[in-house]
Amino acid sequence: MKNRIFKIASMLMLTIFIGSCEKEDSNLDIYDQEMKEVPSETVSHRRNENNKVTNVAVNKSSKLWKILKYVPGKVIVENGQTIPEVGVNIVAEGYHPNFLFWLVDGCFEIVGSDEEQKVTIKRVNKNEGNIYYTYMENNNIMASHRKFVAIPPDHSSTPCPSGGHTMIEQIFNSVLDAKNYDTKYTYKWKVVHNGGTTYKTGRSVVLRKGGSTVTLSVSKNGCTTQSSGPKNYFVR
Repeated sequence: MKNRIFKIASMLMLTIFIGSCEKEDSNLDIYDQEMKEVPSETVSHRRNENNKVTNVAVNKSSKLWKILKYVPGKVIVENGQTIPEVGVNIVAEGYHPNFLFWLVDGCFEIVGSDEEQKVTIKRVNKNEGNIYYTYMENNNIMASHRKFVAIPPDHSSTPCPSGGHTMIEQIFNSVLDAKNYDTKYTYKWKVVHNGGTTYKTGRSVVLRKGGSTVTLSVSKNGCTTQSSGPKNYFVR
């Protein structure tokens, strides 16, 4: 019961001083801009004697916690930012010995316990959101914070490519075409001919006379690459 009361009190204090920071501390705007430019950064906050939040550090590689993986790996990478799509679980892990709990807002919700160092956080909508890793240090409640931007309106949720996207159709004697071509994915051809290897991207590839071995790979950022082949073709 005491632990629950302490947790609620801590959450209230965090909410108060984080909100206070957003309204009163102009330095936070600078750090937020840096975080938008380098999304792997985290910002640590603490309460000072005036009950305001001060920025302790901005770390490109935080020693407090890190994101291990995105499950499934459906993410958008735009302007150097990694933006998980709706429905993606973020698996993160913290390392501070005086860890308290995880806290999220906006587009995120915690799946399971928020009091374990390793946590699963799910994106439930397209809005922006924040992840906070809280801990005690020098009798202060600290929070290492990472902000995720909203999903851009021009990005719809696109599934990962499947084996069907790697189907090859020979439309002419020397021309191979990706039968189920989709502009949302990257198509890469590998052609081995007379001991030499060439690569080409796009919907189709033209083969030289003689025998060739062809592999087609279809990829999307954050997804597992799908491949077909190698398959032999002969051009007269």
